Amino acid sequence: MAALATAPAGDPRGETDVRPFLRTVAVAVAAGLATAGLFAAPANAASDATVTVVHGVALPAAADVSVWAGDTKLIADLKYKDVKTLTVPAGTYDLYVTPVGATDTSGALITAKGVAVPAGANATVVANEVGGTPNLKVFVNSTKATAAGMARVTARHTADAPTVDVLVNGQKAFGNLKPGAEQSAEVPAGTYDVAVQAGGSDVPGLSASGLALKAGTSYYAYAVGDADNGYSLVLQTIDVGTGTTMPGSVPAGDGSSQSTPWGALALGVGGLALVAAFSRRLVRARG
Repeated sequence: MAALATAPAGDPRGETDVRPFLRTVAVAVAAGLATAGLFAAPANAASDATVTVVHGVALPAAADVSVWAGDTKLIADLKYKDVKTLTVPAGTYDLYVTPVGATDTSGALITAKGVAVPAGANATVVANEVGGTPNLKVFVNSTKATAAGMARVTARHTADAPTVDVLVNGQKAFGNLKPGAEQSAEVPAGTYDVAVQAGGSDVPGLSASGLALKAGTSYYAYAVGDADNGYSLVLQTIDVGTGTTMPGSVPAGDGSSQSTPWGALALGVGGLALVAAFSRRLVRARG
């Protein structure tokens, strides 16, 4: 097992094999994401990876957890809605999530063995819920510079909730964002009023007004939680800088996204709406 100072948490109930996804990450890096600048790092970046952990399991039994790699406790106390970004050496890890205060991993709530972390990757691991069961969802993050005057927004539906619609300034701008899905676009920097609806009704906690997006910033927004314990909003941001050209059409931020002219508005503002709403409850990384 590779040595590391800090490492991410896996997060499904029971044992989960995320190696197929991580192999996909490695292919993406080899295909050019690394050259686009997946993350800002020191000279040893070629042997490291960046992993952000989002704790999105609202179940009381998983409210406060510790994260281990083998027998080493890496994160002593990770609370619901916390975000932790880690730089880790590339390697393969056995990860465990235990209740806070555990002295070993024998009573682990979550086990993920043989997790491969490829060099150069920038990924987010979201511990969320699907049908009331803890689940692990992994995303690749693009940190390519935005066009001049633009912000990149990626909406990630990781709540135990139905498909949602997004309203911007009172009008439906994006519909049918499904659980587990993500959408990305570059949008003009600015301030917006947004609301998120399910079945025509506002989702409690997912509305906000006067929300600003800054040029040269990549926003990754996550809806987490469930109907019984409430929904919450978590935002991860990455400063990526800007290019020099204002595009005629706006490319999406990652491989799962779609391209759209800004004038079409549907995807761009839809992605923006979730991101903007999430920024109301910005969750900063715990040290």
